Amino acid sequence: MKTGVLADVGGWVLGNALRELAAWRQAGATKLGVSVNVSARQLGSEQIVGEVERALRQHGTPPCKLEIELTETALMKNPTLAQKTIVELKRLAVRIAIDDFGTGYSSLMYPPDFEPHTLKIDGHFTSKIDRDPTTQIIVEGIIGLARKLGIKVIAEGVEQAAQRQMLRQANCDYVQGYLLSQPQVPEGLMK
Repeated sequence: MKTGVLADVGGWVLGNALRELAAWRQAGATKLGVSVNVSARQLGSEQIVGEVERALRQHGTPPCKLEIELTETALMKNPTLAQKTIVELKRLAVRIAIDDFGTGYSSLMYPPDFEPHTLKIDGHFTSKIDRDPTTQIIVEGIIGLARKLGIKVIAEGVEQAAQRQMLRQANCDYVQGYLLSQPQVPEGLMK
């Protein structure tokens, strides 16, 4: 029962995100993309690739405008199946991100094994980067590793201008967090 409900919720989230993106694209924001988190259970489902493909077709979304975010925990559950699913999603031209990077036990094996398009540095690191030299070194190392592998980096949880400045100096590609915007309903973004 729980598996079915979780899969239904995951499918609803994917469909709703692509529906909103389609509306924004129709309003002229054609460069926008959307990221959707996928749970370990969804990643372990053999239906996920078909669900993504159907949702993209239903909403007329170019696959390259969808990024599937996977946590390290999801990847650890069944790495072989995760890798197979990621290959199939990439075949659709969907982008892959590893979310909360740096919090798992085997983080450094994931970038070369799964070849994501994006690494999202966990907010735990971002929150301390401007006051902890060790954290700054770790973040700079993640960014350097990603750059050498051709992977884009997003720092999560940026709330202070000093954090953004340090990330800029470290050549982080993107940041996200309350410094840029509080969460908003989709209608609020169209104003």
